[in-house]
Amino acid sequence: MDIVLAILAVLPAAVLLCIIYKADKVEKEPLGLMAAVFFFGALTTVSAVALEYFGILVLDMVFPKQNVVYHLIENFLVIGVAEEAGKYFVLKKCTWNNEEFNFAFDGIVYSVCASLGFATIENVMYVFQFGFMTGLMRAVLSVPGHCIFGVFMGAYYGLAKGYECRGRFDKRNANTQKAFWIPVGLHGLYDFCLSTEHTLTMLVFIGLELFMVIKAILYVKRISTKDLPLRPGMMPGQMMNGGYFGMNPMQVQFYPMRQPVANGQFMQPQFYQGQQMAGNRQFMQEQGQFYQGQVVNGQPMQPQFYREQQPVRNIQPINARPVQEEEVQPSEDFKVIQSYVGYENGPATEKLSDGICDGLTNPTPVFSVSDFD
Repeated sequence: MDIVLAILAVLPAAVLLCIIYKADKVEKEPLGLMAAVFFFGALTTVSAVALEYFGILVLDMVFPKQNVVYHLIENFLVIGVAEEAGKYFVLKKCTWNNEEFNFAFDGIVYSVCASLGFATIENVMYVFQFGFMTGLMRAVLSVPGHCIFGVFMGAYYGLAKGYECRGRFDKRNANTQKAFWIPVGLHGLYDFCLSTEHTLTMLVFIGLELFMVIKAILYVKRISTKDLPLRPGMMPGQMMNGGYFGMNPMQVQFYPMRQPVANGQFMQPQFYQGQQMAGNRQFMQEQGQFYQGQVVNGQPMQPQFYREQQPVRNIQPINARPVQEEEVQPSEDFKVIQSYVGYENGPATEKLSDGICDGLTNPTPVFSVSDFD
């Protein structure tokens, strides 16, 4: 009989965890990290029991009778906060800065692990204390309830991490609060309806149960189907601009309508609309499209890449062909450095120290090739 009760206590959480794991379609989470979150989530039953004991002790001192206000505070601010706070603490400590937490649906996977870890230990205690029928009721109501609270927590938890990766700290904070307080509110209302044993509250409980089940299923389906990377510009199993979780670099074909910048990195397509590379390897925002070729060391690779050019900053070009660099011989008292600075300006020169001018240099090029003709 003990074996049957143990299976009955553990089986519901195992089934739900398998369903959530299977729903993770883009990138499966490592079983080791999932097991760690599950284990530490199970340990939060200890902190929850302690917090609930002291919370109810304080309530008994404040309220001589257990009225509606007493039950509201008990279920929402004592039980709901004590249990969900432990799950959220484990979730945040184990996964927030972990490199495996890199997709939106990962938040749901890890949150459900923490919730079902708690639910499993709680279910074992109730089943062995109250018997087989209690185990059946909890298998249908309580364990799925904890799983649903975990889905809500994980959905907003993943959003919070995604906004942080995009620098939207205001939205990160808002979704972090939702990730905690929405499960607390659902948990408190869930327990309050069951504890009062009133016809009205039972009707509310049925409506709440239907709402939570449908909403959780929709969350799981939508987020798992359209699972997006938390870091902008990332694709599954690939990286951009080096060093992303030890994955292989993305090939150019994964960047439609993108071209490499001079430093070998990639820009988003919208940044290539109406831009031209200047001599300092920086792009200038102008109207129209000026240059469509690749650039090496601040200069175009081939002259034929100059096609359909337009003037920069309303300055008309001298001719329709790129300026050719000319070799300039240094004179006796200064050296000339030649560099490409733009289509209309041509090569520029700069006077450097020759050992006679007290080490001074001219920081701004003031000579041009024409000065030496």
